[in-house]
Amino acid sequence: LGTILRYVGMVAAPLLLIVMASLAWTRSLHREVGRRTEELRASEARLRALFDYSPLGITVFTPDNRFVQCNQAMVDLLGYSAEELAVSEPTHPDDLEAGKRLFRRLAQGEIDGYQREKRYIRRDGTMIWSLISAAAVPGPDGTPRYLVLVNQDITQRKHAQEHVEHLNRVLRAIRDVNQLIVRERDRNALINEACRTLVDTRGYAAALIVLTNDEGHPVTWAQAGM
Repeated sequence: LGTILRYVGMVAAPLLLIVMASLAWTRSLHREVGRRTEELRASEARLRALFDYSPLGITVFTPDNRFVQCNQAMVDLLGYSAEELAVSEPTHPDDLEAGKRLFRRLAQGEIDGYQREKRYIRRDGTMIWSLISAAAVPGPDGTPRYLVLVNQDITQRKHAQEHVEHLNRVLRAIRDVNQLIVRERDRNALINEACRTLVDTRGYAAALIVLTNDEGHPVTWAQAGM
């Protein structure tokens, strides 16, 4: 009996230790899995909050250009519901081809991202400008799994820029015409050259100059462009 007890002690004790260690490791593993799961849930919640409450419009596509989702800011930006955006193309026709080329290069992994200005046609028919920042989200194999496009409304900035450019063009045109007045003494040649200068070099679609007499009646005129 003593021999049996010693044998059992020699065998059972290590087995008991192994079982206890295994149980302890299992509990530790469960705790670690639970902690990692909570961290993952918290991270997903943060990302979801950033997506949902971002002031910038965000859309997500697959590399084959299938719509996945968009946030509320994108809905507000264009006036379309998420369901409508999934089946519509609000991009301005003049910006479609350039956008398709960049999207295709991003989807094929040729570039990691890009930034460009583009125009949208909103649901109410108005046009807006957007600054797009696009990036690819890689999958486990490193190839693009999703494409994320972030849109910032820059319509007011573009209008202000266009206004400044227009004023600069007007000032340059005034300078050119003033130089013509100083240089050219023939009035017919002066107004014809002024019209041609405005259209050919200053970006005007049309120019018309009418000279009148002291009574305000037209005497002669010149035109260029449309």
